[in-house]
Amino acid sequence: MPTDEINREDSYVGLYTLAIALITISGGRIPEGKLDRSLRRMNADQTTPLGTKDKTLALMVKDGYIVKVKDDTTDDAIDYIVGPRGKVEVGRDGFAKFVRAMYGQEGEDEELEKAIERTLNVADAFNSSVAPAETGAGASQVAGRKRGRPRRDADADDE
Repeated sequence: MPTDEINREDSYVGLYTLAIALITISGGRIPEGKLDRSLRRMNADQTTPLGTKDKTLALMVKDGYIVKVKDDTTDDAIDYIVGPRGKVEVGRDGFAKFVRAMYGQEGEDEELEKAIERTLNVADAFNSSVAPAETGAGASQVAGRKRGRPRRDADADDE
């Protein structure tokens, strides 16, 4: 693999890990504006090694690392939650490791470990309370996926 491709992939891993960490720190759900502000502070608001911020977020949604959820209670408010692939590939351990790396400590600080555990418990409580309709078909429709064509019956082929 060429070096540019490796760097691009590493950048993508770092960006989706950051996005998942920001969502987790925000209690399991982050408004689009807050995520935008956070990315702007890290100079990832206009361009990333993968293109624009919007393209990168769209790729994260498409890949299942994060899920775009439209809030029906307010006018066109969009929030992000951790997606199924983000939960599997990053998960609790990946989040904790990321936070420890940001603080420069590997399990040495008992206070940091307690804060990480509290944050994860809040995010887990939110994730277990999310209505299935929010993360089901409705969420994938917001993410830009369209419903596929219905399957034909086996009997229809015989006619």
